[in-house]
Amino acid sequence: MAQAAGPSTSTFSFEPADWPPVAQGYLDYLQRDFPGREIVTNKRPDAFALLGMLKASFPNARFVNTVRDPRDTALSIWFQQFDGRLGYAADLGDIAYHHAQYARLMAHWKSLFGDGIFDVDYDAYVRDPRAVTERLLAFLGLEWDERCLDFQRNATRVRTASVSQVREPVYTRSSGRWRNYGRQLAALAPELVTG
Repeated sequence: MAQAAGPSTSTFSFEPADWPPVAQGYLDYLQRDFPGREIVTNKRPDAFALLGMLKASFPNARFVNTVRDPRDTALSIWFQQFDGRLGYAADLGDIAYHHAQYARLMAHWKSLFGDGIFDVDYDAYVRDPRAVTERLLAFLGLEWDERCLDFQRNATRVRTASVSQVREPVYTRSSGRWRNYGRQLAALAPELVTG
């Protein structure tokens, strides 16, 4: 699968009448930058905020929501050192607040589009990649392919902050990593530790 960062989302309208041209522009972008690809994965960290617009623009789209211990998620974001476009990502308190808003909004989307959203439990995946991948492929209407378990050998272009990680085999060292920083998390973002 190709992974696309996608065109800029710096300007967009909340008016549904404006969405079809945006959707067509995105399809044109995919055709131009990923010619011949039947499947393109877009793993933007802010896509959850646009799920209503995305579902209206692409009614047959399927959404995969990776869920993980919020403390591990917060540390992963904080250690990544994203640029200024993700302003919340440099402060653990802001990350905790952002995560709470994400969880609230995802609950809303699931109440509307539950059948079109598949939650992948990160920790379950790293413990048993085959079982989780089989369920994911079934949700997407795709057949099993043994190469799914050997994804790190896929030479397809990847444009994501985790580009080096996707070239490694599945590992469990990030599960529960927050325990190494429990004191710091409690001081900087107590809602992550207690919430």
